[in-house]
Amino acid sequence: MRILETDFETAVNAYDQHMCRACDLELSADYHYAGLPLDVVYNGNRYQSRGLEIQGGSYTLTGADDMTIILDNVDRTLTAIIESEEIRGKPATVRQMCLTDYGKFVEQETMFTGNIDAVSAPPPGHKVYIRISAMHLWKKKIPRRMASPACQVKKFKDSICAYAGAETWCDRSWDRCLALSNQANHRGFRWIAWLMKNPDLWWGSVPKR
Repeated sequence: MRILETDFETAVNAYDQHMCRACDLELSADYHYAGLPLDVVYNGNRYQSRGLEIQGGSYTLTGADDMTIILDNVDRTLTAIIESEEIRGKPATVRQMCLTDYGKFVEQETMFTGNIDAVSAPPPGHKVYIRISAMHLWKKKIPRRMASPACQVKKFKDSICAYAGAETWCDRSWDRCLALSNQANHRGFRWIAWLMKNPDLWWGSVPKR
C-alpha cells in the first residue's frame, strides 16, 4: 500500500479539500496540465486546465515501473507539440494535488517521476496517450562493439593505446595486451562473455529462467 506524506495526508483529510491529477512534461519547453475546469498555480508554474486521466500504473518494491497519462487533445495543441519535436526520453512527472473550494493549491504528492517511453494519438486524435517509465533504458539498443571483449582502441600505439614498446602488432585481445604489459590501457569488456552466460545474472526486474 502506498504511504502518503504526512502534510499531504493532513490536507486530504480536511473537509473542504478536493483532489485532482496533474502532470509536468519537460520538453523543449515545460508544459504543465491539471485535470480541472480552471488553471491552478503550483511552485510558480501555471497548470493549464485540460482533461487528464491516469491509466494503469505498475508498482514494485522500487516504485512505479510505468504509468500512462491520457490528455484531451480536441484543440490539437498536443498534436502540434508531438509533431514538432521528439518527446520520447524526456522527463515527466505525475502529481496528485489537493485544492480548496476556491481552487487554491494546498498540498501535493508526487505519484511518479520518469521519462516518456511512448506516445500515441489514435484516430480521431481527441486524446493523446503518453506512457512514462522509469525502466525505459533497460531495452535501449546500443552498438554491439561497445560491449565487446576486444579492446576498442582501433590504432595500435596511438595516444589512447599508449603502448611504447618494440612490438609491431596487437590483435586487441586481453591476452595480447597482457603479454605487452599494457593491460592497464585495455579498452574492452573482458568479462562480457562470462556475464552473458551466467545464469545468476539477468537484465530487467524479473529473472528469466
